Amino acid sequence: MMRTISTLSAMTLAAATLALCGCAAGSGLFPKDQRVDAETIDGDWLDADGQLVMLDSTVGGGLSIVAAPGDNGEPSEQYTGVLFDINGVTVMEVLLSTDLQRGNAPVYHYARLDLQDSGRSLVHQPLRSDWLNDQAGAASGVRSEQADDGSSVQVTVGDPGAMRGLLRRAVRDDGAWGEPETLTRAE
Repeated sequence: MMRTISTLSAMTLAAATLALCGCAAGSGLFPKDQRVDAETIDGDWLDADGQLVMLDSTVGGGLSIVAAPGDNGEPSEQYTGVLFDINGVTVMEVLLSTDLQRGNAPVYHYARLDLQDSGRSLVHQPLRSDWLNDQAGAASGVRSEQADDGSSVQVTVGDPGAMRGLLRRAVRDDGAWGEPETLTRAE
C-alpha cells in the first residue's frame, strides 16, 4: 500500500480521496447511506518511504488525497474519492480519470482500507487486477489493468451494477486484494 498510496498519492491516490470531484460527489455505485465518514482518516500520513500523503474529508462524505508538495510547493497530484462500507469492510473508490466527452468510461482505483493501532496506522490493499478480470468476464463492462509503473490497479467501469457486484464479492475474498501497504500518521 505504501508504494501504491505513495504512487497514487503522487499519481493516483494522492488527492484521490477528495470526495470524488473535490466537492461532495459520489460515484453512483452505492447509496450515500453506505458511505464511511472520511474524517476518521483526516490528516497527514507517511508511507514506508517517508513520503507525505495528505488526506482530508470533504463536504458530502468525500475525501481529498494530495501528495506532498514538490520543489515548487505545488502538490504532485490531486484526486477525489469516497469511502464505502460493504458488509463491514471499508472500500475506497478514487476517481483517476474521466473522459466522458469522448464516450469513455470513468477509471477508478479501488482499495480496502483498515484503520489500526488506535488510528495511528492506515492499511491500504488495492484490488488485484487479475482477480477482477477473472471475476468480471469479458462482457461485464468492467476491465482492469496494472498501472504502467506497477504501483496501482486502474479499473474502467462501464457498468456500475457489475462493479457493485464485484466489490461485494471482493470483500468476502481475501485473495481479491493485493499486498497491504501501511501508512503511519505523521506526528
